[in-house]
Amino acid sequence: MYHGLNIPLVTDGFRIKNPLTGVPKDQLLQDVDTFADENNLHDIKDLLRKGALAAQSPGAIEHIVELDDTDRQVLREEVTHRWKHPKTLYFTIILNSIAAAIQGWDQVIYSSLDAYNANFKKDW
Repeated sequence: MYHGLNIPLVTDGFRIKNPLTGVPKDQLLQDVDTFADENNLHDIKDLLRKGALAAQSPGAIEHIVELDDTDRQVLREEVTHRWKHPKTLYFTIILNSIAAAIQGWDQVIYSSLDAYNANFKKDW
């Protein structure tokens, strides 16, 4: 179960082990606080704590007392509306993918020309 939905956490027949499983709640929250302090993230410390608790028990978000109804709804929508993102994000991803392909083509062309010129000059 994932976020209260019948979606198993299985990929290619292997269960993904959650690295936060077995970490005591006090230790988890202390680790989050330490991370927030070290990275000057004091303004979002509460969100980081909620995120860590949700990541530790993704199938039990209904039972995490630190989450409010809005938090639970947002987490549910992560599963039910997977592709609900701003259009600019998709545009940026597509544009960067095209730019990477063009850069790769240019690199191959220049590498091929260098190899051709090196062999051509040998023959002369």
